[in-house]
Parts: sequence; structure tokens; C-alpha cells
Amino acid sequence: MGKTKNAILDMVDWARAGRSVLVTGKPGSGKTAVSVNEFMAAMAEHLSVAVDAMSLTDLRPCTMDPIDYRGYPFPDPVTKTTTWLMPDFLPKTGPGVLLIEEIGNADKAHHYALYQLVEQRKLGDYKLPDDIFIVATSNDRSDGCGIKKMPSALMDRFARVKFECDPDDWREWARNHGVDYKIIAATHFLEDILTEWDGKSGDEQSSPRSLVYFDEVVRANGLKVGGGADDGGTHGYSRPVYDEESLRVLRKAEAVLGETDAARVVGFMALFENLPPIPEILANPETVEIPDRLDVTWALVTQIAKTVEEDDLKNALLFIDRLGLTFRAVFGVELPKLNTKLAHKTVTFTDWIARNPSLFS
Repeated sequence: MGKTKNAILDMVDWARAGRSVLVTGKPGSGKTAVSVNEFMAAMAEHLSVAVDAMSLTDLRPCTMDPIDYRGYPFPDPVTKTTTWLMPDFLPKTGPGVLLIEEIGNADKAHHYALYQLVEQRKLGDYKLPDDIFIVATSNDRSDGCGIKKMPSALMDRFARVKFECDPDDWREWARNHGVDYKIIAATHFLEDILTEWDGKSGDEQSSPRSLVYFDEVVRANGLKVGGGADDGGTHGYSRPVYDEESLRVLRKAEAVLGETDAARVVGFMALFENLPPIPEILANPETVEIPDRLDVTWALVTQIAKTVEEDDLKNALLFIDRLGLTFRAVFGVELPKLNTKLAHKTVTFTDWIARNPSLFS
């Protein structure tokens, strides 16, 4: 089980114990898109209800005034006292999640206002339903996102769960959500585009979220990356000479990934258009020349896993066996996910997996 799934499991454990959970992590790591949605699914299973029956109340303190939590004071002319009209955004029935988004960006006045809600699950006369679970999210102060130091008294009211993007977990999520397999393959060779974040940069940089944004704009416009001749490279990475459509893709990548990571990701995607001929490889698996560049080999193994037919699988495995343990493991993991109709029905593949137990145990 990867770090992402462990974080979600920890969220569930604390929620079952009645504690409010604070999820912290790097910008774009999936604190909301992945952890909260998966958490809601897990809690729905715990409560034996459908996921659609779970409500989500999105509370953003940095867009509110502290008085908003308590409601509006209303004078009672009979008793000559002031009562409070509670805000309608607080959930009245469950099951569901009360999500306090980006709590670290809120002013201290908000933090003080949340003390009672986070620990005692009430605000004045309002009481949070028992089957509403409190989850707050925040970046870390080192991430360069304007995070304010939260009072220790508020931090002590939360169970803190550190959310980190686990590359294998993200790739599984990305496949399930239709992200381009070439972008997913890039994260194998360029894993830091998922895991690293420079809080001092101030410029665009790659994250799990920005990779999804890039994939969405490419798919929405039907764009493709073509290969081209190498012009010598920038930032230590080769930069192909692209056609107009590929340059359009590159501009989209630079808008969300930053110039350096965009060049790396789009450059990797371009490799798929200039791979060694796969029919030649499958015809001569034991003698054909092996690529001398790791990035080309990564792309080639991915493309073979996606496109190989049953009649050619035996020869494909002969070639993969020549590439070493790492690429055998990659092929064994990727084939069932990229070529599902082939992987589970061929004795050739299942026998090959059985001959490599140390790679897939």
C-alpha cells in the first residue's frame, strides 16, 4: 500500500474515532481531489450507505468573516435578549463531510472561531450531526503559499495526516480517470514531476494537479505531439524541433508545468512518434538492437505493452527479458493496465509472470 492510500486509511481511522482531521501536503498533491473523495467513499462503506448519499459541505474561511460561523444576531422583543440566526451553510443532516478548505490561509480570527466546532462539534446552539465528519486541508508553511502559523490550541484539536503523492497510487488514479498513457509513462521516467515542489520558486511547476490540467487541455482540443530533430536542448534536456501543433501543446504545458518541466514532459511524449519500429523488434526479438537511451526504452516498453497482439506476445517477452529487471517489472505492471483484453487471457503472459516471482510478489 502506497503513501496516498495509507494517508486515506489514517483519515478514516481518526474519523471513526470521532476526531477532526487536518490533511497537509504540497500544492496540487491531491489533498482534496484524491484524499477527500476517497475518504468519502471509505466512510460511505463504513456507514453502509451509497457514496451519492454522502453530502459535502465546502467551507472556505479565507473567503468569510469570523462572525459568519456564529450567524446573525437577532433581537427578541419579548424576552429582550439577542438570539442567533444560524448560517444555512452548516449541515443539518448527515451522512457527509464538512470540509474546511485551506485553513492555513485563514486569518487568526477564523482560527479562534473554529475552536469549538473542531473539538466540540458545535457552535453556540448549533450541534454538528454525529455522521458528519470534519476534514480540514492546508499546504505547509514551507510551500510558499502564504500559510499562516495556526495556534497550537487549534492544531491540538486536529489529528494531522500528512498527504504525499505516491507515484504508483497517482498512476493508478490517473488510469482510472482517463489521463493519457503517455503522460502517465512520463511520470515513470520523470518521477520528480509528481513528488518535488520548490516553495521558493514563485513560478509554475509540475504537480499531480497541473499534470491533470495539462492532460485535460490536450484532450479537449484533440492535440497531439509529433517528434522532430533534436536542436541541442535546454535545461539539460533535449528539446525537439516541433511542428506547429506540437508547439501548441508545449505552450499549454508551459502554462501549468513551467518551462523546464514542460520541456521534459512534452519531450518525452514526442519520443512515442520516433520509436524504433515495433514490428521489426517483434520479428527479431533476440537480435534487434536495444536503445541506448533510458527515456526511449521507457517509452518503447510502454508502447509495446499497449499495442502488442496475442500472436506477438511471446516475442515481445523475449525482447523485454533482454532489457533487465527494471523494464521487466515495468512491462509486467503496465501490460495488464494498458492491454487488459490480452493480459488476463493468455497463458504466455501468466507463465512469464510465474517465472519472475521476485518482481511481482
